[in-house]
Amino acid sequence: MSPSKPKGIVIELDNPYRSYFAGQVIQGRVVVHNDKPKKTKELTILLEGSGRVRWSETHTTHIPGRRQGQRKTQTKTVWFTATETYVQHKLQLVGDGQNFITLPEGKSTYPFQFILPLTLPSAFTSKIGLVSYCLEAEMRRPLLKPNKKMALPITVNALLDLNLEQRAMLTQEIKRVKGSNFFACRKGQLGFELRLKRSGYVSGEALDFSCEITNSSSTKVNHVKAMLVQNIIYFAQNRSRSQKKTVCELKGPAIECGDHEMWCPTSLTIPPMPPTRLGGNCRIIDVQYFLEVEMSISGLSTALSGELPIIIGTIPLRTTFEQLRHLPIHPLPQVQPQPISIGPQVPYAVPGTSAASLPHVSPTDKSQYFQDTILDEPSNAPPSAPFLTLYPDLPPPTYAEAVLTESFTWNPEGDDNTDSNSHEKQREAGMNTSDLPTAPPMYEFVPNYITYGK
Repeated sequence: MSPSKPKGIVIELDNPYRSYFAGQVIQGRVVVHNDKPKKTKELTILLEGSGRVRWSETHTTHIPGRRQGQRKTQTKTVWFTATETYVQHKLQLVGDGQNFITLPEGKSTYPFQFILPLTLPSAFTSKIGLVSYCLEAEMRRPLLKPNKKMALPITVNALLDLNLEQRAMLTQEIKRVKGSNFFACRKGQLGFELRLKRSGYVSGEALDFSCEITNSSSTKVNHVKAMLVQNIIYFAQNRSRSQKKTVCELKGPAIECGDHEMWCPTSLTIPPMPPTRLGGNCRIIDVQYFLEVEMSISGLSTALSGELPIIIGTIPLRTTFEQLRHLPIHPLPQVQPQPISIGPQVPYAVPGTSAASLPHVSPTDKSQYFQDTILDEPSNAPPSAPFLTLYPDLPPPTYAEAVLTESFTWNPEGDDNTDSNSHEKQREAGMNTSDLPTAPPMYEFVPNYITYGK
């Protein structure tokens, strides 16, 4: 029995990690596998990038009852949604969209190239908001023949250059003290002074800070904790909603009564994260970061805390280039999104999270890919990232899977009970699905962010 031949269409990219800087060139090919000659009006490849937010609020209103002085309470759920489009560019690889042509039997390859705009925000995903980028190939077939489609999500890393951020080199400090008039802090004061040596960092760097802890009271400090905090603000229909997450934390020492200690940790490393403000040009999602220190005091339910804002960029400070070349890479568990080719039964591709079909790539190989294909590109080639002319000595980054990712559910009608197979059911029922969105209601994708280390 002869092995079955592949069918359908596949998108292949020169960059196996599907992670790009804004301004880079996406190069790849659409491969068509036909078991026999087939007619088509056109074969296209679409690059699309968009943002979405969606959340609900419960509103309570009071209405008069039938009797005087009587009031009834009504509650209803109100949904807030917003969308943005950042890039939408379609290339026609075969055909003119009007007349039929015949594609040959077997394998046919059609190369393509897109130049990403410089102002794109970074890919991002959470339960409330999403910034996504996707390539979608489609072969239009004759009437009553299902079109062939495939969708492939990619990661775009915004250009947030710390060398252009005025606050990136700033030193910051904050002081927090509980005085002797506080009932739990008898006979003296306790508190801390947090100092941040600079304010701008990239993923892979450790935060450069110190915390001077003083306890001249008769109350023990259980511990001090430093945290990298992410604050996300979503905007829709003149409303906003915030979401605060602890990205990573580091527990410090306990301080006995009358003790004093200078805590200078070096292991609070920034994991793969989207940059501050998502790099800009996103009006519906704002991301900010803070270094927060929290002091747990014996006998108190409320901790003494303080925070300092930091900037996470994608292009490091030039003064840190040499240091970044010698950073160790800490491999993270890799879960790559797997593309699914769209067959005749499914009108869209659902990006999954299985890595079974992808080769294992070490972090060193990922860094070497950037070195070989981006930093060492031939002088006669079109620049794949224009900013690189400013930083020829940029340490080669690597790619790592984002932390704190959540699945985003999109349904503009506000129904949380969306069935991810609803489009397939509509097709089986004979309904027209040609105008259905290419993105499924349940969108799962883990971005591969740029990070630094060697």
